Amino acid sequence: MTVNTLKLIWQPIQIGKVEVKNRVVRTATTSRLFPHPIDADFIGYHVARARGGVGLSFLDAAGVHPNMTSYAGYLVNKDIIPSLSRLV
Repeated sequence: MTVNTLKLIWQPIQIGKVEVKNRVVRTATTSRLFPHPIDADFIGYHVARARGGVGLSFLDAAGVHPNMTSYAGYLVNKDIIPSLSRLV
């Protein structure tokens, strides 16, 4: 890999209608911070990654079925929409 190839990492990229500021992607992990509703600690965790230079950050691993046993199963509940809006 050449230095010129690595320069592409810092270039914007278009994904559908969204322009991402660079090509650094943080994949979904489980921080164990995902509360309901989303709180300042969870938001701060993801803000810190964005400030560190991540262009696209996938949030914590999340379930989309009401029988999910993990904390992320809350995503099926419409009550989480206001706190997800604060996060975004």
